[in-house]
This record gives sequence, structure tokens and C-alpha cells, in this order.
Amino acid sequence: MHEIDTRGAAPRPTPGRPGRLGTLRRLRIDWFDRWHPDLDAALATLPEMPMCPHELYRDLVTNRGPVEKRAALVTSGGDPVAVVGVRRDGQRWTPVTTWIVPGSLFPVRDGMLVPVLTAFDVPLFVVWWRQSEAPPESDRFTRLEGVETRRLSVQGNYEAFWKETRLWRRIADARRKCQSLTVAVNVPGAAEWTLMNWGRKWAPEGFDEVPDMRDRLVVARYWEPRGRHFALSLLDGDKPAGAAVMFVHGDHVIGLAYHREPAYEKYSIGTRLIDAVHQWAASEGYEAVDVGGGDRYKEQWAPVGGMRWQFVVAPKRSLVSRARSAAWRRLRKAVGHVLPAKTAG
Repeated sequence: MHEIDTRGAAPRPTPGRPGRLGTLRRLRIDWFDRWHPDLDAALATLPEMPMCPHELYRDLVTNRGPVEKRAALVTSGGDPVAVVGVRRDGQRWTPVTTWIVPGSLFPVRDGMLVPVLTAFDVPLFVVWWRQSEAPPESDRFTRLEGVETRRLSVQGNYEAFWKETRLWRRIADARRKCQSLTVAVNVPGAAEWTLMNWGRKWAPEGFDEVPDMRDRLVVARYWEPRGRHFALSLLDGDKPAGAAVMFVHGDHVIGLAYHREPAYEKYSIGTRLIDAVHQWAASEGYEAVDVGGGDRYKEQWAPVGGMRWQFVVAPKRSLVSRARSAAWRRLRKAVGHVLPAKTAG
């Protein structure tokens, strides 16, 4: 288990009991180290996220993994405004849905997202991914970064785009090399096999697995029987050679994680996997495949189709800190009027 650095953490309440953190604009935040009946009562009054219903959200918050998790109950005058489950991300926190449930942050009352985000006294890392509108604005949102995301419509002759980008020859070669492998969807255990191998391969330094890997398994187990989560496998007989985990958001197929066995790299199995995802999406009648952004190789797979944003909600400074900063600015200004100007030389 990776040792968590607790510097900069939120004040820790008594385990299993709420502890008041602070208020801003009549918003109160109570932190919980583990699930509490007050959180269930709050969820019952808040709108559900389409891609992360309350049942799944609770499972994500309570699911244990290699990093610390907490839940915050945000209220106004005693009425629930939001339930915000977060996990550790280095010196900051991030919603438990980050990178694993598209279009979802946390259950929050309509129109209250910005007030809730800016009510926290801890840094929050937020990914604005596949949302229906542009990210909100606030002077507390720092380190704003936008990344172009790419998606390819699989209606009609979608392979024409690959011929334009000169990717087609590689795809045709990968199909030839992998022709002995069979394609199968949702083979029992395939999603777990893919995510566990992917999570171990890409584990950051100091971890045995990707910090959110176990949460991804929770999402897979919830959505696979409900027809939104899929694992596409390339099989060598009955042995998996590689697989892709996908999530259906609206009428788009999103590639979430890929794993291929090293022995099959010589068959260009990575290229074949992405190709097979597009073939499957087209055969199922979906509109497009979203390959995400941030990597140069994706430019050959799909044109730009959207934007993904991320930012850090900076903690609000205390009144004392603000007063000190203001005093320092006044002092610098006063000194600037008294001191003679520098001369060259």
C-alpha cells in the first residue's frame, strides 16, 4: 500500500461522524471518512447523474483502493446541496468520477455547481470531460487547460479518413497479421482482465496499480449488464491476446483502456484493437468512436470533435492571508515612491 502524504489535507473528523469544515455564502461542508446515513438522506433529495446514478455513486465513494477517499455533504440552511466524493490526487483531491464516468462530477442541486466547488478549503482537480456545455468560470479556477479530443463518425465510409491520413496501410497490415485471432464482446471476466493488466502496466511510481483501477471495475460491473460498458477481446483460441474496454455515452463509443499481451506486439495488435472497436461500433449502429486527445498518434485515427478541459479549484485564502497580501502590496508601493530610480551601469 502506498503511503499517503497527508500534508495539505482537509481536517479529519471523528471516523464515521461528520465534522464541520467551514461555510461560504451559507454553504456548510461536513466531511465523512466513511459512508454515513446522512449521505443517503441527502442523495435521496438530489438529482441523479445519468451516467452515474446514486447507487453507482455510493459504490464509487465507498470502494476502497490504494488512495484515501472522503465524502463531503454540502448543505444550505440544513438542506442538501451536494454530495461530493473525492479521492487523493497527490497534494490535492479530485471527484471519484474523474476519468472513469464521462459527463459526471457529483450529485449537485441545479445551478449550484460553482458555489459548491468554490466553497472548499482544499484544492480540487476537476476534469470537464464530455459535458454538455462549456466549463463554468470563476476566479478560483486556476491552471485551466484545454485539450482537443478526436472522434470519428462510423456512419458510412469511415475508413476513408484513415486513407487520407495514410493510416490505412498499417490497419490493413494489422488485419492480415491478426486474421487468426477472433473478436468477442463481453466474454465473462474480460473487463476485469483488461483493467487489471492495464492498471498494473500504467501504475505511477510508488503504486502497484493505477489509483482509480478498482473504481473502473466498479463501473464495469454496474454498466456491463445494463448495456453501456463493453469489453472487446481478440482471442487466440480461448486465450485473450488483447482487449479494449469501452463505455457508451449517448451514441458515442469511448475507448477507456487497452491491454495487449507482449507476445502479440509483433502482430500490430494495438492497431488491430482500435480498428476492431470501430468495426464493432459501426456494426452496432453507434454514431462515432471517441478516441480522446493528448497523443499525437490519435491525429491519424480521427478528426477533432470536441474539447476536454481541466482546472484546479484553488482553496480560498483566509482573511488574515488576504490582509497580509494587501499590506505587502501597499508597502511595496510606498517604498517605490521613496526609493530613487535605478540608473544603468
